[in-house]
Order: sequence, then C-alpha cells, then structure tokens
Amino acid sequence: MIDEKDKDKDKEQGIRIQMVIAEEVCPELYAELAAIPSRYRAERLRLLATVGWLSIRRTAEPPPAEKQGAPGDAGPPARDAAARITRRFERLENDDW
Repeated sequence: MIDEKDKDKDKEQGIRIQMVIAEEVCPELYAELAAIPSRYRAERLRLLATVGWLSIRRTAEPPPAEKQGAPGDAGPPARDAAARITRRFERLENDDW
C-alpha cells in the first residue's frame, strides 16, 4: 500500500526509477539506448515511454465524436504532449554525440 506521505514526496521530488535493460530481454530497446551516450539515455527512455503512452491512450480512449477535430487528431492534451516530445527529440537530435 502506498502511503499518502510517499505520494506527496513523489510530487515534490519526482519519481526515480533505476532499471536494467538486458539485451536478451529487449534487444531493440537495448540497441536503441546502447547507440547513444549514457547521459542521454534517461531522456530517450522518457520520450519513448511518452510516445508509447500516447499511442495506447489514443487507441484505448478515442475522443467523443462531437469533440473530434480533424481525422487523426487526438485532441489538445495529446497534441500538446506530442509537441513537447517533438521539441525534446529535436534537441537530442541536434546535440553532438
């Protein structure tokens, strides 16, 4: 059970996750992360997770028909998140590795 005190601490400091990605378990993800310098790996993993989350959210919860925009438009929150991801990715891509 998660204590309310722990939730407040997470909100203040963020959630810290330490993980190992084994080549045998996730070869594609391992190759993607191994190809970039270690200082960029956490940001790349956050971007990949956000893209995956947006993909799942978009297919799992389509917006109501009366609120839909243009075909393929996931709505303002998804557009905003996608724009943030694009800006982060461009910053990573433009950095000299």
